[in-house]
Amino acid sequence: MAERTTNQSLVIGIDFGTTFSGIAWAIMDDQKSVQVISSWPGSGNRSSVKTPTVMAFLEDRFLWGWQALALSPEPIRGVKLLLDESQSYRYSPSLNANKLLGAMKKSPVDIASEYLKALAHTNEMLERRLGSAYNDMDRKFVLTVPAVWSDKAKDNTLKAAINAGIPEHRLALLSEPEAAALYTLRAIQPNTIKKNDTFIVCDAGGGTVDLNSYRVHDLSPLSLEEVVEGTGGFTGTDCEDDFDYVGWRLPLPGTEDNGEIELEGGYLQLSKSQIQGVFDPVVQDVLSLVHTQVRRIRVAGLPLQAILLVGGFGSCEYLYRRLRRAYPRITVIQPQDAWQAIACGAVLRGIEGNQVRNRLARSHYGVKYCVTYNAELHNRNEAHWCRFREKLLVSNIMRWFISKGTPISENEPVRKRFCRKLVCDVEASLIFREGLYFSSSEMTPYKLSNDVNHLCDLRVDLRAVPKELFKRRTNSTGLSYYSIDFDLAIIPTSGYMYFQVEFNGTTYGKVQAEYY
Repeated sequence: MAERTTNQSLVIGIDFGTTFSGIAWAIMDDQKSVQVISSWPGSGNRSSVKTPTVMAFLEDRFLWGWQALALSPEPIRGVKLLLDESQSYRYSPSLNANKLLGAMKKSPVDIASEYLKALAHTNEMLERRLGSAYNDMDRKFVLTVPAVWSDKAKDNTLKAAINAGIPEHRLALLSEPEAAALYTLRAIQPNTIKKNDTFIVCDAGGGTVDLNSYRVHDLSPLSLEEVVEGTGGFTGTDCEDDFDYVGWRLPLPGTEDNGEIELEGGYLQLSKSQIQGVFDPVVQDVLSLVHTQVRRIRVAGLPLQAILLVGGFGSCEYLYRRLRRAYPRITVIQPQDAWQAIACGAVLRGIEGNQVRNRLARSHYGVKYCVTYNAELHNRNEAHWCRFREKLLVSNIMRWFISKGTPISENEPVRKRFCRKLVCDVEASLIFREGLYFSSSEMTPYKLSNDVNHLCDLRVDLRAVPKELFKRRTNSTGLSYYSIDFDLAIIPTSGYMYFQVEFNGTTYGKVQAEYY
C-alpha cells in the first residue's frame, strides 16, 4: 500500500481504461503542474492524452496502443473488463478478446500485465523531460480501478501491475470516481462547489460507469465524505471513438456505391436519428444510474448541488445535454479536460494523500465462527466435535464486522479479535487460512446461506510471534494446544482492501489474500 510521498518524489497516475488509457505525472513539490503524456508510439504526429487499450501479438512482437491498431488485423480489445470475472458485460470486443486469450492460453491478468508493462513508455518520455535527475527520483504509482468492480477484480489489477514490474510497496489503487472528484474540484471555477455541498461524480467511460456521491467536509485542505452508497454498471461507450471521430459518415472502404442506403465514395451517410439510436440505450443506462444516486441523496435528506460529468463518454456533448434536460435545477459540470480527469486525479491523490474521510461499505464483510451446539436452535447434522474444547460446535454461524452502508475509513483500520486453537509444537499449525465472506443483502444473514459468498481465504502466519506469548492449554485427554488470541486488521482503502495480523498490539506482517 503506497503512502504519501516525500519531496523530490515523482508521482505517476495510470488510468487503465476499457478502450483508452492515459498517464499523468507530477513532481512532489510542484503539484500545481500535473502533466499528461500526449505522445505515444505509433501515433505519428497525432497528439492525444490517451492511447488505445489495444494490443496484439505478431510473431515475436508485442504491439500496443496505436501500433496495434495500425498493424494487427485482429487486435485484442476490452481486456480490462475481463479482469472482473463476476460480471456480465455487453461490450463485444471483450467477448472476442476472451476467445483470443483462450486460444493463446493466456489469462486476462497476463495480457493486462503486458499492456501495463508497455506503458513503461512513460519512463522514456519522463527521461526526456527531466533528464538524468529522473533516475534518482523516488517513484510512486497510483493505478485507478472502477468502483463498481468486485474485490477479486481489484486484486487481479494489483497482480497485473506487480507482474508488470511496479513494486507493490510503491503502488496504490484508487477508485476512478474518487480520482475524478479530486481533479474536477480543482479544475472548476472557484466557489462553484462550497463547504457542505453535496455532489455526484458520474464517471462514464468506455465500458463502465461509476457514480459516487460526496459531501464537502472542508475545502482547504480538501476533505470529502461519501454520503450514500455508490452505484455503477458495465455500460458506456467512447464518444471520442464512436461519435466524434466517425461524425455522420461511416467509412466502408472497398464497397460499391448504393444510393438507396446513401453509400457513396466508400462512406455511409448516417442521419442524426440513426446516430441517436446507437447512443440512446447507453445514455438511458447512465441516466438510470444517476437517477438512483439522486433518489438516494434525497432519501437521506441532503440537498444536491451538482453532478460532475467525467470520463471518455462523460465528455460527450449529447450526454451532457441529456443530463441538463433531466435535471434542470441541478448544476451539471463537465470540466474542460474531462477525459484526463482520472489520471490527473490519481496524481493528486499520490501527492496529497487520502482526502476522503470516510467511504460507505458496499457489502457486509465477515467470517464464520463456532458456537456451542444447542439442540433447540441447531440441526444436529451441522454440529461437529471439537477435540480441543471437547464439545459439539456449530461452525456455519456468521460474524459480521463491516456492515453494508456503514462509514469506513482507511485512516481507522477495522480490527476483529480471533481465537485460534492449534496443536502445540507443530510449526506448520501456525500457518492457517481464515475464510472471509461477503453479502450484498440488506440484512446481515445469521448463518451461511445462498446470500453469503466466499470472498477470499486469508493466509495467516503466526510463526514470527514468540511462542511464549501464546496461552498453552491441556484438555482432559492430555492434548496440549495453544489458545491464541490475535487481531485481524482490515484497511479499507479507496481501491483495495489490505489485511494484517496484530498480536498484543504488534503487527506481524501483511496477510496474503487468495480471492475466489
